[in-house]
Amino acid sequence: MSTDTNQELITKLIVMKAFPDPFRKRIAPVFEEVSETKTLQEGSYLFHLGDKSVNDGFIVLSGTIRIMKRVIPPYKAEAPALLGEMRQSKMESERSADVYALEEIEFLHFDWDRFHNLLKERLARSEYAIFSRALSDYSWLHLQPDEV
Repeated sequence: MSTDTNQELITKLIVMKAFPDPFRKRIAPVFEEVSETKTLQEGSYLFHLGDKSVNDGFIVLSGTIRIMKRVIPPYKAEAPALLGEMRQSKMESERSADVYALEEIEFLHFDWDRFHNLLKERLARSEYAIFSRALSDYSWLHLQPDEV
């Protein structure tokens, strides 16, 4: 996918929907700048419950994934989807779910520390605080999926 397409998908993430369009368009390039685009074949796992790689973040750009957590029934999520954000709100020290591809997916893979460091450079302190709060709120949203 092109940079423009990726950034457009990033602006449509649930965590971004509450923000005005100009603010979303300032955050989307940061996600892309710190990311590597990858693909995952149908049936392959993006990560497993209990994995310690909690500083890795993912944005699913195309396709559908299955999320299986300890405390709620499995559910599907379609692109665009942000994953790996639970540790950002300090709720988890390891992966809280198994996530696998229900079809081939394309996704961005990034390091949360790199993302936050660059975002702090690009945004005013108050803007960064607003985004961080939204990210934390989004983490809790995962505990209440729309589709089971």
